[in-house]
This record gives sequence, C-alpha cells and structure tokens, in this order.
Amino acid sequence: MFVKVLLAGYIHLLHIYLLSHAGTFETLCITPFQFGKGELKGLECKVTYQMQTNSEAAAKDVCEALSPFDVQKSTAGFPTTCTYEKTHQCKIQEISLYDYCIVVKNRTEFSPEACGENYTLFTIQNQAEHKWISVFLHTQYFEFWTGNEKDGYLKPSSSGQVKLDTSSMRIKLRVGTAIEDVRKGKAYFELPQKKLFHLCARPAQAFMSTVNQMRETFQALGLTSGQATDHFNKSRPFTYMSLMLPVAGVAKYYPDVHRLQEACKLMPHGYVASLNDYIDNKEFESLRTMFPHGSYRTTAARNPIFYIIQKKCHRDPNQDVYKSSNYWYYDPSNVSAMILEEHWENQYPSLLCSDMPRTTIAMRRAYVDMPAFARLALICSYGNPPNLPPLRPEEQCSKRAIYKNGKCQCVDPKKDAKILDPVHYGHYPEALFCLDCGGVDNAETRAVVFIVDNTDSVPRSGWDRQKLWLKEIVDAVGNIQAGVMVLRFDSYVSINVGDSKNPDWRREFDNWVATHKWADAYDRHVGIAFRRAIEELDKVQDPKIGKYVVFISDGHSDKCWRGVLPFLWDRCKDVRTDPSGQYEIEMANKIWDKGYKLVYIMVGNYYLEDEHASKKVEQVTRGFSNLIRVARYDMIDASITEAVLNIICRNV
Repeated sequence: MFVKVLLAGYIHLLHIYLLSHAGTFETLCITPFQFGKGELKGLECKVTYQMQTNSEAAAKDVCEALSPFDVQKSTAGFPTTCTYEKTHQCKIQEISLYDYCIVVKNRTEFSPEACGENYTLFTIQNQAEHKWISVFLHTQYFEFWTGNEKDGYLKPSSSGQVKLDTSSMRIKLRVGTAIEDVRKGKAYFELPQKKLFHLCARPAQAFMSTVNQMRETFQALGLTSGQATDHFNKSRPFTYMSLMLPVAGVAKYYPDVHRLQEACKLMPHGYVASLNDYIDNKEFESLRTMFPHGSYRTTAARNPIFYIIQKKCHRDPNQDVYKSSNYWYYDPSNVSAMILEEHWENQYPSLLCSDMPRTTIAMRRAYVDMPAFARLALICSYGNPPNLPPLRPEEQCSKRAIYKNGKCQCVDPKKDAKILDPVHYGHYPEALFCLDCGGVDNAETRAVVFIVDNTDSVPRSGWDRQKLWLKEIVDAVGNIQAGVMVLRFDSYVSINVGDSKNPDWRREFDNWVATHKWADAYDRHVGIAFRRAIEELDKVQDPKIGKYVVFISDGHSDKCWRGVLPFLWDRCKDVRTDPSGQYEIEMANKIWDKGYKLVYIMVGNYYLEDEHASKKVEQVTRGFSNLIRVARYDMIDASITEAVLNIICRNV
C-alpha cells in the first residue's frame, strides 16, 4: 500500500530541506526519505530503508518512488536496499533532476526571457518531474511561472471563484501551502502581469560513463554508433540515423533546417551533428568509416536573402567571395554562425544547375551545397549539448579536494568536515566539505566582519548555531583578521577586528562564543550594522588585504526601535528608523563601492514574501550576487561554510 500511495503522486508525504550548498544527489544520500540510511561512494549511493518488500519489482518501485536518480540495483526483503547512480552534474546551487539542472530565478512579470543566458523556462512534461519539483521547492517558494501551455501536461484551474477568460493567461505552479487538503504542486491560470519567480532549467552535464552507456544502448538497439574526438578534445558519441530526410520550407529559397533537430530529440539532449562537433575534418573522416557512405544532412543553409540567378551550368568563379557571408550553420537553439572556410570541400559551394537551387548544406568528406529536396540520412550526437563536454569522475570533487585512489580527498585531509566535527558531520561522505581556503590562497590574509542576528525572531538553537558556525569558519580560513557585530536595533561591535592568531583576540573570541546571551532585542537595523562594519574594515590599512562583510539574518522587523523609554532613544539618534530600507541600501552600496565584498546569508523566505523585500535584497546584493540561502538557522552547517569559503578564498 505504501508504494502505491507514493506512486500515486501524493507528494505531501515527502519533505526535505536540501543542503543549501551540497548537490541534490549528495543531499538525498546523506538524508534519504523515510528515515533511510545512505552511504556515498563516488558516483554511487547505497540507501537502506527499514521497510519490507516481497519482490524485486516491489523493491524497485520503492527505490524509484523515493529518489529521482537512476536505480542501479534494488534488493527486496527487510530492509530494502537501493543503489543509486549519479549520472549528471549540476552547479551546487541548482537542483539536479534527471538530465536537467533546475533553478528558480527573477521575480518579474511573466517573460520567456526571464531565465537569462544558458537557461530556458522549464516545461513540466510528466508526473515524475511534477512530483520532484514540488518536493524540492515547496519549502522555499510559494508559487512560480512555468513554461507549460494550456494543452500540455499540467491541467491548470482558475485561482478565483469567477470564471475568467484564460486565453491570454499563463500557468503558474503553487508548491507552498499550509492547507493540508490542498495538494502541493497544483497549477493555476494567472495574468502574465503578476510578478512571480520563474522555473528555469538548463541541460545537465553528463559523466563520461553515462554517455558511454547511452552509446552502448543505442548500439544494442541496432543503431550504428561510434565515438569521435570533439572540439573540447573529449570523446563524444555519434549515431547514424537512416531516415532519409529532405529539408522543408515555406519557399524554395527558405529552407527550414532547424526542423531536422526533431529527428534527434528522441535521444537525451540529442541534436544533429555538424563539422563543428569534431576536433578537425580528419576526425569526421575517421568516424565516416563506421557509417554507410554517402552524404548526411546537417543544420546549415544558404542565407535566405542571398539570391542567385543561374544562367550557366558551371561553378560561379565568384563563390569563394560569398562563402563566409552567405552560408550559415544553425545550432540546436537555432542561433546562427558563419561557416569556417576549412569546413568546405574543395570546389564547393558549387551552385551548379539542378532542378532546385542548392540552398542547403550536407556533410560528405566536408561541406557541400545540396538542393533542399534531396533525401539524406543524418548523424545525431547526444548526452551533452554541443557546448558541454562529458565529465570525468574526478570532476565531481569540490574546489578544495583532489581525486586520488579512485575517490575525492580534501587537499588537507585534516580539514575534512567529518574529521573536524564528527558529531555533526561524521555521517557525511569523505571530502564532501573541505573546510579550508586550500592551496596557495591560504597564504593570503582576509579581513572579515561577521554580522550575526540576535533578535527575537531567532530561536535559541539558531543563535547557538550561529556562534559555533563563526568558530568553524574562522578556523577554516586560517589567516584572517576578524570582527563580530551583533545585529539588533542598535547593532553594535561585539569584537573588534583583530588577528585570529593573536592569543588575546582568540581568547576573547572563544569566550564570546561560549557566553554571549541570546535574544536581547526585538527589532534590528541593518543599515546601522553595515555602516559600523565599514568603519571596522576601514581600520585595516593594508590595501592587499581583501575585505568582506558576512551578514546573517532572516530579515524581519528591519528598523531601529526607539521604544518608550527615553534612555533607549540615543541608540537610534544617528539615523532615523528605516522601514523602507533606503539607509540599508545606501550603506550596502558604500560597501561595494569601496571594493569590499558583501556576503548575504538569507535565512528563511522573508525576501520572497513581498515585492518590496525582494527588491531591497536585490539592490543590497547587487543582483543577488553572493546571496546564500538557507531554510533555517539550525541548517547553517558545513555546506554554508563551504559556500562562504568559495567567495572569500578567491585570490585577493
């Protein structure tokens, strides 16, 4: 029954807080659903679930229901065990879902362009994608735009009681709801003028082993497949498609070569191969020996505005002049680029007489021009888009780890989080988090002012966690001049900037961590905190020292509270209350303009709750630069430490 409930898509049974800066695969291995226990080894994760299954089919159903990752092996019985494989890699801040990297971006009116460069608006196509997007994002977002159309997989309804004309509306997905009877992941029609975040995606980068498995699978299905060295000097798979395809178009001078891509889309991130995919023409020649000889279609054609009135049946001697400007290659996104001179076969383009003009290009030994009606086979590549090479196993290691003896290891093994703090991180895999600046960067000195939140919206456990986290990151950086500020309505310097290796400073810091009391204020004033942080960093005179403000807060009640008692008034006399956040923005701009860096650790979802809060954080962080999100204070852990180290451990 349990398996049936999961497979039916009742996603409210599944709850997870993704580690803010660990990959999706690693998170689900460290903290599996249903109280499973995971063990991560390289690209594999073995999870043991304390549940009974009576057949291999039932065990596989459980494994697939509890993780979106490829099930390599499932074992029935009690307990049930599942071995998952990591097949693709995403950036640390993205959600890895099948062969896509998912991220939520840009709170604006609906726009297909809102996702920005390298991303597109994601269209949910099946129940599995729907389920996992809702599971992963419901703790962070309430609702967001999707790329779905009305006649697609999602079946939206109107969010109000009155029936509206939905012809001009777009579809949003609501994943965050506190109402038990409302299913997470319900789709609604919405006016495109409403400002929401956008669900964005890009192709994930496949590992070499994954790509090889794809090629072997197509070979086993009877499709002639091979591999060749691509322009990244990496091996890329190619499969011969015997479909004999012409090129359609609205008129004889307007061939639509982009439609050829449909033939390769049955393959994961499949696209029509071109000479741009190979390191040189000789590599393509070598691959051709594996496939039936002939010409192959590709997505290249004559520029439609280039007309030639052919009067004689021989090669036009002026065509060498026209080659570079009048023939174009179109990539899988239909972006055009000029064709390289060396990609043409000798004496081509020929522009000889034919029943139809030679408006398209085919691959033979190199490029030749060809009439659009000619029916030709094509070659597909897949696994990774043409702009991404396959990954080697060692490329999964973090920035402060190396690949050694078949696994990732911290550059300094003693700086592995599981060794430094086995109580909190002992169950983590080796080298998931390496808590040091690493390499030659560690010789550099940084000056950092930490601003920690000690107001009543922070639970006692959250305050204790912030203090221990400060100790963790000061130890990790090594050469650091650090100071600590307490964020309140009067935001004050608790420890002045000093050398962490100085015994007196260290003694004061350790005592502060051990004894500083929790929550002695209601409100906070971030603007004052930023100003006083600048004053502290200004005391560091050495221009070679990189200067940073690391700020942690949930963002609530951002103003200076004067209170009713006169002796409290002086604490805010140097600045008015700042409900609009203008003083905060002014001081943040001053941090950036001085060449200092601001690292903003946003706890919870406050800045998502209204447009004003979101816009303020966007201005403070200069377009969400160096913004690190964490769901709760007690989740400020080694993943957040490593995310901060990735910023402050850069060369200064």
